[in-house]
Amino acid sequence: MDGNPFQRDLVRLRQLDGGYESQLMEGDPDVRRDGKNPLNFFHFQQVPPGLYAIDVYAQDTWRTILSGLTVKTAGAYYGNDSFEDPDNGETMGVPLESPAAPHFEEGTPDLGQC
Repeated sequence: MDGNPFQRDLVRLRQLDGGYESQLMEGDPDVRRDGKNPLNFFHFQQVPPGLYAIDVYAQDTWRTILSGLTVKTAGAYYGNDSFEDPDNGETMGVPLESPAAPHFEEGTPDLGQC
């Protein structure tokens, strides 16, 4: 996440009211690769219900990458979207189709008189 492939990623789940905080580092038993995708799944255990932030340790400081994650007994949600590992064995992964960059028509340049 920090752009340094030689440094293991460190992720923190932090309850916004300060009641819970936990950290996982890439390579820990609760961190696994998401199939063949270049993503890691950080599985935090026994998280109490509440409102959370996800932070990443990069360049010698904690940086919040997501705030407003809601944890309920029914699951974890960001807005109305589930924020959990699928229980059907599928990977979370990247979308099947990456959105294409917008295509811009380039006109013939006006070179003027030389």
